[in-house]
Amino acid sequence: MAANICFTNPKHSSQVFSMLTEMRDMDEFCDIKVETSVDEISAHRVVLSACSPYFREALKDIDADEESFVVPEEHDSRVVAIIINYFYTGRLEFDAKLLPDMLTSAVLFQTQDILDRLEDHVVRHLTAENCLEYYSKVEEYGLKDLQKTIVRYINWHFNEVAALDEWLELPASKIGALVCNDVLNIEKEEDVYEAIWKWFKHDQERESNCQCQELFSNVRFFQLDPKFITDRVVPDVAKGIGICKDEIKQAIIYQSSDKKKRQAMDTKLNHRCPSRIIYMFDSKASVVEKYDPIRIECVQERRIMDGRKMSSDQGHKVSVVVNNDLYVVSSTKVEKFNNLALMWEKVAKGVNIRESAICADEENFYVIGGRDQPTAVKCFNVMTQTWSQLTDMPEGRRSAGAVASNGRIYVMGGYGADEPLATTMRYSNRSNKWKMMVKMNSTRFGLTTLIIRNQIFAIGGRNNSGTFKSIETFDLDSDKEEWVEFTYDMMRPRNEFGAVFFNGQLWCMGGRGENSIESFDFSTNTWELVGKLGNVRYGMSCVLYSLF
Repeated sequence: MAANICFTNPKHSSQVFSMLTEMRDMDEFCDIKVETSVDEISAHRVVLSACSPYFREALKDIDADEESFVVPEEHDSRVVAIIINYFYTGRLEFDAKLLPDMLTSAVLFQTQDILDRLEDHVVRHLTAENCLEYYSKVEEYGLKDLQKTIVRYINWHFNEVAALDEWLELPASKIGALVCNDVLNIEKEEDVYEAIWKWFKHDQERESNCQCQELFSNVRFFQLDPKFITDRVVPDVAKGIGICKDEIKQAIIYQSSDKKKRQAMDTKLNHRCPSRIIYMFDSKASVVEKYDPIRIECVQERRIMDGRKMSSDQGHKVSVVVNNDLYVVSSTKVEKFNNLALMWEKVAKGVNIRESAICADEENFYVIGGRDQPTAVKCFNVMTQTWSQLTDMPEGRRSAGAVASNGRIYVMGGYGADEPLATTMRYSNRSNKWKMMVKMNSTRFGLTTLIIRNQIFAIGGRNNSGTFKSIETFDLDSDKEEWVEFTYDMMRPRNEFGAVFFNGQLWCMGGRGENSIESFDFSTNTWELVGKLGNVRYGMSCVLYSLF
């Protein structure tokens, strides 16, 4: 029995379509003319049907001797021609101004490959000026994934979007769908009220619209300033329009209640989350938690982690935020979180960060010292997405504290060659040199450092004697170079823990053998236990970040 002979021509498809394109250009065997409002486009039925489910279904119902097919007149003739050319050549090129019309026709023709590329382009080129146009279109077309992305963008740029004239022309249903969101990036709830009020006053006929009650109910009145409620909300809404009276009354009761009663009421109220939230990243596992201010505990943030591992590196990793962009660094890679697409993107190779200090300024983050390279200082520029090596520290260390401010890096404490350190060093980006500074009052490693109101806070940590509750501060504005013992110790001793300055308070969380969260209120000079951690306990990265 003879053996089968088989071969494959990898260029076959491209050769066939190249010939079909040539035949179309010469009008050979073209058996259909696609009519638009201003033009006729010659094509082959079989090509249109093979590339578009819309054409395949529509052309079934047309007699073979019928030579024309009319597309709906609202579809731009230039766009229809571009898409049909793509069917033959696989190349799509068009003026960016036609992108909304391209979306319209790609939806009609059900060309998923084109839609995927257009959606990606829309996401990468969203602006406050064009997002509302796309928001309306994608809702009409049922592009749910793209719609979710655009809504996240509007949430993030809410005040910019609400200031546009296009905001005033949106129907009440779309305004309501946007302002009801729990995670609008706003400084205060008054921003939402003003956005709705401006929309409402733009068209006086809206005063009789029964949707106004539902729309204004999206304002979290209890989160408004009491004076604002008295001066604006009561006369404008409760008395002026005569709506939301019960909600406003409850808000006044809430605002006049003591702290204990408010806490009892909070669980029943629909709070709008702050624009920035405290996130905790486990240094060894792909676990991320966020602080829930209503439940007063940390819960897993699955939007960051669902369906993927943050890094294949089974060693250590650390997170850092630069200009509200979130990065994770490990020995294998640097990843940046795309908060529109909700996915991680590798942007550079990694560096060894085991027991390194990390800090950031407006354009860079720095990886300082560590177990394997105790004197090394590496700088990652987020604009160029490249690493550079800075001048080595004169004294190596691991598990140190570090902060960056005004072109300088400050490194304090840590563990040296064979003992804990109290020494402090300052690096100048201008001179590329290190300078030894005054020592801290105590040796500390595993400490956490922050800049609060232009003072360096060296918080907690440990030495060979034990773990600290104490804090030291260094005033960057003072001519006197000294570390001062902070008057108010933490409630619990902590080392290898997380800390942030949030809503005017210093928050400290976790640590070895500790799962509590405490905060210091600078207005009252008091510490308070405010919650507990989940699974992330120590050696964590603690950051403030906005995720929509």
